[in-house]
Amino acid sequence: MNYSDAEDAEAYYQALKAADEEALIADYSLRYGNDYQQLLDKYRGIPYLDEEEKGDKLRSLEASFPALESLVKHRLAELNVPSDVLGLLWHYMKTQASEVNLRIQLLMARRDCSLTDLMRAGVLMHASRDLLFIPDYLIQFLMSIPAPRPIRAGDALAKYMDSPLDMALIELAAWGIHPNRAFMTAMYGVDPLKGLDAEFVGDIARLGANDEAVLNPLLDPMELRREIMKIKDSRGRELRRRIGLHGEYTFNKSIRCGAVYMLFSESRRGIMFLCPWLTVFNKLINTYVGTPKLVVLDMPYRPEAGEFYRKRLAGNYGLRNVAFAFMDGNEVTVLRPRGNFFEELIDVLYEGNFSVTEE
Repeated sequence: MNYSDAEDAEAYYQALKAADEEALIADYSLRYGNDYQQLLDKYRGIPYLDEEEKGDKLRSLEASFPALESLVKHRLAELNVPSDVLGLLWHYMKTQASEVNLRIQLLMARRDCSLTDLMRAGVLMHASRDLLFIPDYLIQFLMSIPAPRPIRAGDALAKYMDSPLDMALIELAAWGIHPNRAFMTAMYGVDPLKGLDAEFVGDIARLGANDEAVLNPLLDPMELRREIMKIKDSRGRELRRRIGLHGEYTFNKSIRCGAVYMLFSESRRGIMFLCPWLTVFNKLINTYVGTPKLVVLDMPYRPEAGEFYRKRLAGNYGLRNVAFAFMDGNEVTVLRPRGNFFEELIDVLYEGNFSVTEE
């Protein structure tokens, strides 16, 4: 198969995989130069065939796959695309993903290659306006390329560990949480989506398409989660020692904070959550409903946090069971509902020789 025939087969393959004509325009113009309009006119109707007919036609193209792989390899050599970029793409990035997110991932991985070159080479194709995929005939080739060395999660987190805001942003990204933006803005002084977009933690996570966080592809998401929980557990135990708590300690994987369960009498009990930082709001309110919960945060108090709390207290029954204590050295600022529902929990702070202010 000559070069021109291979390009024709490649254009046909993409048309069979694409959802609409718009996907073809973007890539044909990159790959085929002056021949792009001719190939577009030839195949623009193919994306609208029914799926069964598309499947039959794709099977008839399989004999051309070795030639299409050779075509792509030739372009890669001409464009001087580094092999580690191809290894990164296959081993750490999704085989079908948003174009916006893939561009962000390449930047975070600091790879000297543009996504445009990968599309020009035919390694990536548009399935629709923003969705890219890797052609089936390249899978064996890409699998044979060694994976780049991953980044250890502990090393990546080290420089952020003293910033509750930065660690909260990383936690949001690691678990793919859709945050309560008003809550987090009140707590930290920064809208979490704007913080991700401004690249506060840009080598770990950034804001991608549809306001979703995108992680550095060289980080293992599960290792990152484990490391975050390890740090929070360690800091939670440290808070327990500082306060002088003697109740049963455990790490609550739902709230992702340390927790001490306290029994004051047969009918009076409470929970103290020990959090170096906090990302959840609704889940916190809906956990242990009816049991008083004091959330101890190892971070300074912000008046905006008090305003947020008081505004929502009257209309949110679950929040009436939640109080917050902000620790800044020996200074503790407490937000709580009126009444004596939290007296025993708050008394623990007074007994710890902290300077306690109740807002």
